[in-house]
Amino acid sequence: MCLLQSSGSLSLLEREKRLGDQLKELTGQRVEQLQKLKSLKDEEQKLCSILTEQPTDVDVAAVPSTKQLAQIQENILRLECEKVHHANAV
Repeated sequence: MCLLQSSGSLSLLEREKRLGDQLKELTGQRVEQLQKLKSLKDEEQKLCSILTEQPTDVDVAAVPSTKQLAQIQENILRLECEKVHHANAV
């Protein structure tokens, strides 16, 4: 939602409220993305340790993009398949 397009007809107080609401929403999204990143990286690291593989290279200090989270999830799925394959080979 872009508030700048319609802000010309809003009072200063209305704009401030909308921007505050948008900030709150974006802050919530940031927290969710960081929590998901931590969870995925923990799961990926466990699998990588078992399989002696390298985890995906994603900066854990920055807020990850949806694409980066998807890459980690894909790597986890690949690692899980490899783990099952190794278990069946033994």
